Amino acid sequence: MPNGTFEAGTDHDLADGAVDDWARGGSNPALCVIAFPVPDGGNHSLAVDDDDTEGYAEWYTQLNLAGIATEGDALTLLWDETYTIEGREMRVSLVFFDSTDAVVSQNHFVTNNFSYGWNSSPQDSTYTFREEPLIVPPSATRMTLALVSGGSLETTGIMVIDKTGGD
Repeated sequence: MPNGTFEAGTDHDLADGAVDDWARGGSNPALCVIAFPVPDGGNHSLAVDDDDTEGYAEWYTQLNLAGIATEGDALTLLWDETYTIEGREMRVSLVFFDSTDAVVSQNHFVTNNFSYGWNSSPQDSTYTFREEPLIVPPSATRMTLALVSGGSLETTGIMVIDKTGGD
C-alpha cells in the first residue's frame, strides 16, 4: 500500500498532520488523527479517535492494480492494531472496484469491545498482529483500503493501526 508505514507526510507530530497518500473522510474527518509514538519502534500510526455520537470518520488510500495485481492473485493484508470501542464496531475495509468504479468485492475486518493488550491509551497498549488473506476478484482494477469508525453513528472509541512490527 502507498506509504504503509505512515512515515511520509508533514507535521506528523501534530494529530492533524498530513500522511502522504492517505486522506481523511467521513462525516467528521477531524476524528482522524496521527497517533505517536507507537510501540513497534516506528514513529507514527493512523487512528480514528471517535468521540462524536452523531458522526463517523475514515482514513483511506486508493491503489490502481495495473502492474501490481490481477484477477485471482492472492494478497495478504498485514497490520498491527489496538482499540477500545463502545457501540457496534470499527473496522479495516478493503473494497475492490472495476473500471467503471462499480464495487466488485468488499472485505470488512470488524473489531468491537477492546483488543487484547489495550491499556488506557495507544501509547500504553500492546498492539495485536492481524493477517487477512484475500483474492483479487474478477474485473478489479482498483482498491480502496480504509480504517473506519463504522457501524452505528453512536459508536465511539479509538482504533489505531500500524505497520507490522516486523517491517
